[in-house]
Amino acid sequence: MSLKKDLLFADAHLHSNPINGLGSENIARIFKERGGWFIALVGLPPTSLGMRPDLEGFTKSIEMLLKECEKLRNLKIRYSCLGGFHPAMIDKMIDVYKMSPEKVFEISMKTIEYAVKLVREGLLDGLAEIGRPHYKTSPEHIVLADTIFDNVLEIAKENDLLLHLHLEEGGWATVYNVYLKIKRYSLDPWRVILHHNRIKNLKPAIYYNLISTVPAIPQIIENIKDLEKKYVFESDYLDDPSRPGRPMYPWEIIDNSLNALRNNILSYEDLYKIHVDNIIKIYNVEPP
Repeated sequence: MSLKKDLLFADAHLHSNPINGLGSENIARIFKERGGWFIALVGLPPTSLGMRPDLEGFTKSIEMLLKECEKLRNLKIRYSCLGGFHPAMIDKMIDVYKMSPEKVFEISMKTIEYAVKLVREGLLDGLAEIGRPHYKTSPEHIVLADTIFDNVLEIAKENDLLLHLHLEEGGWATVYNVYLKIKRYSLDPWRVILHHNRIKNLKPAIYYNLISTVPAIPQIIENIKDLEKKYVFESDYLDDPSRPGRPMYPWEIIDNSLNALRNNILSYEDLYKIHVDNIIKIYNVEPP
């Protein structure tokens, strides 16, 4: 009996570029043909779509995300549609576009307000890329990112929002900081997902009962095989033709999951929990 025939697969965080990339329809069609049942589609920032990072650019980029998500409905693949404000935009807006920190904060919050409005209208399912840069940058930019982060958490509390967090790989310090924020704002930890966690962040996240998306790279799967399955897999696919297949194609999740099963790294039950049970609980979608 084929292993693939009996399993379904999910990608809990990926992007699509309808201008220069494959676009959501092509990505989802290939993923579904290979056994995919769910994707969480996350919007790209305006600069990745050839637009300025002003309020108009952010608004248009979210509108493009909505159109990309609408295409998935016709393919009969379950999905979650997530938009927001990426913390890496802070550096670009200040250093390249010469905006003041005050202006960046204003644009970020108006962008979030627009996204929350769409959640209330049932057009978006949550907010993504909320948090801090994953690379070293100026202290002022980190403080600004964290200020935006806290404001979004307050809004999330008021609106019961699903959040994907974008964070530095600081291990215990990063995770404990997020754990305290979740407690402070009385948020449901299953609604606040630590995106792109590797083992350094994943271990303390599991200890504090926080949920993560994990890149489904073979070495990472091997490194985390003995940890409690409080995570789902992601590709974080960028759909950028200048960097094809980076960080990985969504369907590589399927190949790597099956290889982990064949090599006794993960069990059938492990994969079902990662790809189905946890997805249903996080994204509140109907079972496949």
